[in-house]
Amino acid sequence: MLVLVRDDDSSLGPLKWKTGRIVAVHPGIIDKKVRVCEVQLANGTVLKRPIVKLCPLPIYSDSVCVNEVLGSGDPKAGEDVETDEL
Repeated sequence: MLVLVRDDDSSLGPLKWKTGRIVAVHPGIIDKKVRVCEVQLANGTVLKRPIVKLCPLPIYSDSVCVNEVLGSGDPKAGEDVETDEL
């Protein structure tokens, strides 16, 4: 899933935030809810960020939003969404 990584610098707007791809998720030990993800940036750097600082980007394929078709579930670690399967 492609995401924008929110920056702590309040002077930067969303157009200046970095883009990345979620490569791993870390569910909680007790409740199994995902609160932290590893995000790979375009330059190859992998960051560990809380999900409240990630903004998912909608992906459109033939006028259909892939994110809406797939639902709001969390991606599995390292899994990419293939639009050909829809």
